[in-house]
Amino acid sequence: MAQVKVAHIITDLDIGGAEYMLLKVLRNFEDSRFSHFVVSLLPNTPLREKIESEGVKVYTLGVNKISFVASLPRLISILKSERPNIVHNYLFHADILGRIAARISGVPIVISSLRNENIGGKFREMSLRLTDFCVSKVTAVSREVGRAHVKKGVTREDKIKVIYNGLELTEDDTADNLRLRKEIGLGQDTYFILTVSNLEKKKGHIYLLEALRILKQRGYDFKSVIAGSGRERRRLERQITKMDLVDRVALLGRRDDVNRLLKAADIFVLPSIWEGLPNALLEAMAAGLAVVATDVGGVTEALANNDTGLIVPPRESKTLSEAIEILFNDKSLRDRLSRNAATYTNERFNIKRTVSDTKRLYEELLDAHGKD
Repeated sequence: MAQVKVAHIITDLDIGGAEYMLLKVLRNFEDSRFSHFVVSLLPNTPLREKIESEGVKVYTLGVNKISFVASLPRLISILKSERPNIVHNYLFHADILGRIAARISGVPIVISSLRNENIGGKFREMSLRLTDFCVSKVTAVSREVGRAHVKKGVTREDKIKVIYNGLELTEDDTADNLRLRKEIGLGQDTYFILTVSNLEKKKGHIYLLEALRILKQRGYDFKSVIAGSGRERRRLERQITKMDLVDRVALLGRRDDVNRLLKAADIFVLPSIWEGLPNALLEAMAAGLAVVATDVGGVTEALANNDTGLIVPPRESKTLSEAIEILFNDKSLRDRLSRNAATYTNERFNIKRTVSDTKRLYEELLDAHGKD
């Protein structure tokens, strides 16, 4: 196979699931037949340097709400200059611009990515539907995400290819776990509940807080730590005070040591209202945490109820509190769920499998194009 150049077009390189997954795929691709470059619509953002340190060129378009469409000529210019064989788009705004720019630039293969069952409303769905003719294949992070968008008419079923997120596995450090618990102010017998996500309404933090209020009223000794940043922080801070949870809940903001938090925690909670297949859930399972997660998106493709975790309906705080309480009171269940989750995710959701599946998709599309 001749050298294949892949353009990865993404809305931004901020700290998020899609952005980190792109970094991990590039870091682990390890195939000299392929070269890569990245185009970020938004200006310099946190992951740019990490991607560039992998020897991957990064362009930024400096897009804002006003210049979104105006940036199309520059994106076309980059594609015509670089002449990639494949354009792979991530996140809605980059996906729309990338489809159009690739079509105009004559790029033969265009791949779209769906990472969430809800992409933000009817207008976005219509935009993807109207530009679906530009796309060769659509990757989905779970079967449920793919089914949801086929049902909405966003794309065709024969275009969907499920490629699960992958994990970069790390070793445990028991001494560091103890140090971190002390840093957070946890007693020896205090349950450490962890949630890792951006602070957005769709992540369902308000339902977690309501569940925690119930658990406090029942007299349990716990500390809930929420790692992540976002627009909902002030509202959550007000709710924490209103619910008398200041001594029980800590908003840590954005953290670069999420692996440390995962290794030190006792229970991981995902209270989301909707999702795709969240990286944070997979990372918690791989770290050997007992997990409680809502039944949204592709969660049940990673989590089997009462086998690798506990699954509850979204928006039901009382049910969520009861599931957490079960784990508080049953250490043997916690241990069994932890072992099963770690074994399952380490086998099925390894980054090497994600890269292998992505590479195979590229090769299949290149072969098909070569035959046309």
